[in-house]
Amino acid sequence: MAMWNRFKRMVRSNVNRLKADPDPLVRGVGGSLSKLDENLVTLKAHLRVLETQVERLRRREVELDALVQASEAHGATTKAITHQTELFEVRRQLASKEADLTQTQSALERAMAVKAAYREVTDDAKTTPVSQPGAEPAATASPPPAAPRAATPEEVEAWEAEASPPADPSIQIRVQPRGSKKTIGEGDSGPVSALNLEESREIASKTLGEQASLPAAQPASGESLLDELEKLGKLRESGALTDEEFARAKRRLLGG
Repeated sequence: MAMWNRFKRMVRSNVNRLKADPDPLVRGVGGSLSKLDENLVTLKAHLRVLETQVERLRRREVELDALVQASEAHGATTKAITHQTELFEVRRQLASKEADLTQTQSALERAMAVKAAYREVTDDAKTTPVSQPGAEPAATASPPPAAPRAATPEEVEAWEAEASPPADPSIQIRVQPRGSKKTIGEGDSGPVSALNLEESREIASKTLGEQASLPAAQPASGESLLDELEKLGKLRESGALTDEEFARAKRRLLGG
């Protein structure tokens, strides 16, 4: 019996604390879900005890009320007074237990709401990545580069003309956009037929052939030698001379 009374005192102490402020279910236990569940179990157990006590007191109230009426009907005044006194005490206890039951039910509802909110917060914390202090934000994916636009034939011809300038004023390769016309003075002279690469090679081969038929010249010197070497270099860059032809012409120019 003493153990049962000690257990009731312990339960009553915990329940009174939780009824006064159920928020410590989260704040006081440091967010421990197991402790939260223990407190909920305590509340539910006390609620069942209170419901049993209230039900027993209500039955006793009905019985005493009937005894009081029966005693008064039979003229048993002493018994009626005794039953009336006990009835008052039962009604007093019943009112206290009903108030305690209402408070416990309210505390249990709030505690369950706190548990639901706690679960929601912990679930969000598990699914939301926590950024470390000083960590750089995740780089956003840059959009893919746009596909390059296809060059028109006119642009290709213009680029080839810029990359391969004429090597010699006497041998010029004119590259013009298709459909363009060359105007000399006033009027239209019609489409210009540009010299192609094969014609340039033919001119260069004729020049080299004429040089081969002549006697070997003495090595040039000074600015004339530099000019000739520059011309040969431009012919090779423009494609009029191959590397082998350029080397042979260079040796001939240097008297090698």
